[in-house]
Amino acid sequence: MKLKCIDDLRKTQQSYLVAFVHAMNREDCLKASILSSKPLVDEEDLKKGTLFAVHLIKLTTNLRIWRSLKLELEGSNLNVIEKVLQNNFNDGGNCTICSSGKKSDAASACSRDTLQSLNLNSSQEAAVLSCIDTARCCHQYTVKLVQGPPGTGKTKTLSCLLHSLLRMKCRTLTCAPTNIAVLEVAGRVVRTVADVGGYETYGMGDIIVFGNRERMKIDGSDHNDLLHVFLDHRVDELEKCFDPSTGWKHTLHSLISLLEDSEEQYRLYLAG
Repeated sequence: MKLKCIDDLRKTQQSYLVAFVHAMNREDCLKASILSSKPLVDEEDLKKGTLFAVHLIKLTTNLRIWRSLKLELEGSNLNVIEKVLQNNFNDGGNCTICSSGKKSDAASACSRDTLQSLNLNSSQEAAVLSCIDTARCCHQYTVKLVQGPPGTGKTKTLSCLLHSLLRMKCRTLTCAPTNIAVLEVAGRVVRTVADVGGYETYGMGDIIVFGNRERMKIDGSDHNDLLHVFLDHRVDELEKCFDPSTGWKHTLHSLISLLEDSEEQYRLYLAG
């Protein structure tokens, strides 16, 4: 069963166990290997009543993240995790070398003016400016953690940060555990770029989204606005441009022939 609300857990007087399905039997899909907080009931207990399984969360994505950080291996590098979780978190904006530079102050003021047009609240604006100052710092490497409960505007904050980094000509790789998250952030960034306008140092050509086209449903009506920044679509368009019969080279040769011998080209046109 799937929970619709927290009260669904209170409908029965039975206690619950926390369990994790970590393997399935390929021959029999009804048999699974399970890790649980306590031993599961035996057959005698099953005869006394019905056993319910409540689906809480799918851990596949989190396990992939865990393995990608190599936290399961002995001697793995935990510097990234320690950098995020340490109590005396080092704020890149407090770099003494950077804070003394007037150029950084002027750049921060320009970024602040842009952020004000995006209607961020004070905490969101502070998070973006802190990340921007860290990105500008060339004297130390710092990890920033932006967190908050659902609905606090983390996606909006991230899109504004990516837009600001784009203006700074900072090459950024943005990853997310799900296709939905990637599309949501990419959509926000594209809309922000389109709304702000004034592409002084960047353009839509500097934004690329890539992934599984079918799973992301990039051709559907919900995400059709991202088609022009999708990598596969751009490759298809470039392939047309390099086509020998219709591409740039063919068009250029046709233009040269028209300018050099327009009369002959006109005869060929009439004959065709």
